[in-house]
Amino acid sequence: MALVRQKAFRSKTWWIGIGVFVFAAVTYVVSRDYGRGGMMPGATSIAIMGLALIHTVHGLVAGVVANDEEWHDENARKSYNRRRWIYVGLALAVGFGVWLVGFHITLPIFLVTFIGIATGRWIVGVLLAAAIWAFTYLVLSQTLHIVFPSSVLQRWMIANGWF
Repeated sequence: MALVRQKAFRSKTWWIGIGVFVFAAVTYVVSRDYGRGGMMPGATSIAIMGLALIHTVHGLVAGVVANDEEWHDENARKSYNRRRWIYVGLALAVGFGVWLVGFHITLPIFLVTFIGIATGRWIVGVLLAAAIWAFTYLVLSQTLHIVFPSSVLQRWMIANGWF
């Protein structure tokens, strides 16, 4: 017998749009200090702010019928909440990693660990990590000459004569 919903509940996830908007706004403000190197994160953050604004307005006005947690038992709800906080932590870790060591190191490490841990497919994770490195470094940076912001590690290496 299939579970039939009697009543659709409005999602309470509109606030996520506000959080993403604030994070993107901070990224935009910080990217302005990097000159030409801040163009890519600045443009990306403007697009993300627009999408976050649309998500928030749509969630407040129309609501998204996606809140089905009441159909699950307490353990499943705890598991969903734990997974959400893990995703928030991963997003913050990637942002911190990009700031600390740069795109070309952080994104491959993130892909290998996330895909490897989440799916157990380490070979796929390594292949995708190599592909994202090839795209960001070889195509965007070296071929198209898109300047990425320098990381804390790069600035430290330059200041100490290593770069």
